[in-house]
Parts: sequence; C-alpha cells; structure tokens
Amino acid sequence: MPRRSPWILSIIALTLAAGAQSAPAPPATVTIQPHWQAGQVLRWRLTIHSTLTRDAEGQSQTATLDNHSLAQMKIDSASPDGAVAELSVLSYKTDVSGLDAVAGQLRADEDKLSAAAPTLAPLRVRIVNGGENQILSAPQGSEYAEIVNMLEQLARTDTLPSGATRVGDQWTRQRVQELETLHFSLPTTLRCALRRLDWTPGGWQAEISVTTSADSALPPSSIPNFTEFAQQGYAAKATLNITGTATAKYQVATGMLASANSETHNLFRIELTGPQPQPIEITTRIDSTGTVEPAPAPAGAAH
Repeated sequence: MPRRSPWILSIIALTLAAGAQSAPAPPATVTIQPHWQAGQVLRWRLTIHSTLTRDAEGQSQTATLDNHSLAQMKIDSASPDGAVAELSVLSYKTDVSGLDAVAGQLRADEDKLSAAAPTLAPLRVRIVNGGENQILSAPQGSEYAEIVNMLEQLARTDTLPSGATRVGDQWTRQRVQELETLHFSLPTTLRCALRRLDWTPGGWQAEISVTTSADSALPPSSIPNFTEFAQQGYAAKATLNITGTATAKYQVATGMLASANSETHNLFRIELTGPQPQPIEITTRIDSTGTVEPAPAPAGAAH
C-alpha cells in the first residue's frame, strides 16, 4: 500500500479540524447589548452615493454625489447603561457630478466640507444603550450638519431590541430627526426586526432590518426663501417625506456594529399659489445608498 506524503496528511488533518468546528445550533433567543470599554476606539469606512433631482416649472436639474469617509469613535467612559464617546471624521471626500448650477453649488459646498472635516472639533455624545442619545457638544455651524448627522448615526443604539429576542421578532421605535438646515424637528418611525443569526469566527452575528418612514408639513419658517416668495405675492406650502430601508449586523457577544447598508429616499415639495392661474410646484428628490464597514483601529487601542 503506497504511503501518503506528509502534506496530504496535513490537508486531511485541517479538513477534519474544520469539520469539528462547524457552527453550533443557534440559540433560541439573543440579547444584543453594547459592552463599551473606556479607551475603546472604533473606526468605520462609509460610502454614500446620492442622486439629487430638482424639478421646477418644467425644468429639471440633476447632480450625483459620491462620498467616501473614515470616521472614528473613542469611548471616554463606560457603564452598563451606555458610554460617553467622542466621534470625529478623519477623512471626508465627496465627488460631485453635474454641469448645472445645482451641481456647481453642491461642489463648492462639499469641497469646503472636505477641507474642514479633519479639523473639526469632535462630536461628544452620551450614549444611552437602546435609548435616545444626548449630544454634549458638536461642531458649530449649520454647514456642518451633514457631518454631525453622519457621526451621530454611528453612535445610535435605539434600533436594538430590548431584552431577549427571537429571530422574527419585531419592534417599533420613534425618533426625532433634527434638520438643522430647515430648522425643523421631524418625527420619524422605525420598524425593526431580527431577521437571522449567522455563525462567524467572532461568534453569533445578528442581522437587524430597519424600515424608516416620516411625512410632515413644514412651518413657514422652515421653507427656504419663504420671505422672498411672500414678497412676490406667493403663498408657500411645503412637505417632506422620507422612506428608507437598512440592514445592520451586530456581534451578539459585544453588541458592536459589524456592518450596515441602507437605501433612503427623500422628497421635499414646495407648492406656490399666487399671481399665476396655476400653482407652481418645486420638488427636490434625493435618493441615496450607503454602506458602513469596519476599519482597522490604531495599534494598541482597545477594540
């Protein structure tokens, strides 16, 4: 009988070992609770692709934006109920495509943000596990609202379930989105569900889906150019509608975000009635897709 060579025996041993480490049976329930550590540093790479379309009086303007950012969260202090964290943008770059005036203005604004982002003061947040966070301090200026919102989303844990949860369980959360550029607080409903549990090298990973919806009329103070419209004899009404879906994966053992992807649709509509026989409608639609992936933390930092 021919002898097997050592390398063949090694492959057989590795194959048997892999078989012995197959996934265990999934637990009946899981509790997904973030376990923060003082000194912990987390980093994420974010990509966001958006298409902005503005229609008014038969004219349409379109621009596309591709953002690539690197964000960091450092935990200053931690407790079983949450943590105090500092979030900052290490790099921020948006490429704007389009030739019309809308794209030109967006390009100028995003170039300013790209230059300013790494120098901004960090966003300090008191994280409340499973609840509404408290912003302790933030970069000042409405022009930074986009960055502040992006960082604040990374610190949120309010879409996590409360207590032990089974695959298929559903829950609902209410959130208020602060729209700095419109000076408006938008009530938002989030419908969440635990979709599945997957075995990974880091243990069980929970996949949570979130469906977002918000629809509200805006007060006059939140309508851009409201005073100018009134001076021209127009009465302005505006509505904002937001819908979205997202899938986020969390490590069950630590409660830390492993990855996420999302799709969001925003529709902002202004209707002007006045001197002309027919109302004038101005609509702005923003359709976005985004991903969040972990990035290596600094050497020596807690993960």
